[in-house]
Amino acid sequence: MSGREVLPLIEGGKGVSATNGMSSGSWAAAGGVGTVSAVNADSYDENGNRIPQI
Repeated sequence: MSGREVLPLIEGGKGVSATNGMSSGSWAAAGGVGTVSAVNADSYDENGNRIPQI
């Protein structure tokens, strides 16, 4: 990873909105490979209309 030696441990796969820069950053700072989940499930209002993410 960019010429840096890392431990053979990867943090990730915790699901939607469960990973972020804090969890993966801490893992990477300890010598592992941190990943971030960039998937976000759709949200709906009380009438069943999809709420835009952006």
